[in-house]
Amino acid sequence: MSVDFREVVFKNSNSISVSLTVEAPSGTIVAGPMTVGPGSTTTVEPRVSNCLSTRLVVVDHDGPHNHTFAVAPPVEGRACYLERVDTLYSVADFRGRIVAETEGFG
Repeated sequence: MSVDFREVVFKNSNSISVSLTVEAPSGTIVAGPMTVGPGSTTTVEPRVSNCLSTRLVVVDHDGPHNHTFAVAPPVEGRACYLERVDTLYSVADFRGRIVAETEGFG
């Protein structure tokens, strides 16, 4: 059974708009570039299964910045895949939380 990567929630804590591009897996664009206003939150639904990584690329007044959130499959046993990523962004700083699920859970 596959694991769906359901959403990336991105909160722009800056006082300026930024441009956001979401890749899932890293290197494959699934959304953007899109503008996220100051103090705004946007949700992206990647609509991919069994995804090990996502990369967020943000362009602000200071230039492009990117951050990768990833899980690694275990050497033995079932693989673990991304289900949700929550990110708080301020200039060149990504703070995040990931939710991952083991394949076949539930």
